Amino acid sequence: MKRERIAILLAFIAISAAMLGLVAANENQGYSADVEVVESNCLDTNETGITEKNHTENGLVFEGVMQTPNPCYMVNVSSLERNGDTYTLDLEGNSEEGMCIQCVGAVTYEVSFTAEESGELEVMHNGEVVDTIEFEVDEGSGGGTDGDLFEAISAWFASIFGF
Repeated sequence: MKRERIAILLAFIAISAAMLGLVAANENQGYSADVEVVESNCLDTNETGITEKNHTENGLVFEGVMQTPNPCYMVNVSSLERNGDTYTLDLEGNSEEGMCIQCVGAVTYEVSFTAEESGELEVMHNGEVVDTIEFEVDEGSGGGTDGDLFEAISAWFASIFGF
């Protein structure tokens, strides 16, 4: 029984160390963006770019339309960089495999962008700037620390294994 607890404790330490390394890497960067395709259609107007913007306590959520060669495209983050107070998000369209209707595509996407510090977000489609959005981050919305995460994991393991 004692060896089992020691093995579990060592596994816990290894997993915690790995998780703390990942969290620290994300916190050191201090910003992120996630993109999700909402819908794909044939382009019926010339309206592309950012169509809706909403500020959150730690960044932005916005919707946009990217023109593509056909509607069978995904939108992905090509790059996300920071230079001072300016964040640059480059979104790229990537073709899906298979047959597709032949028309100019309009891919609607939603992006959730978070940052620890206020600034402006320059949004690009395939390397071309489509919009610049200023945003402010509420102080204190940056989240917890590595120590908080470690303590939460420790408490969880202790409750399960009776340490």
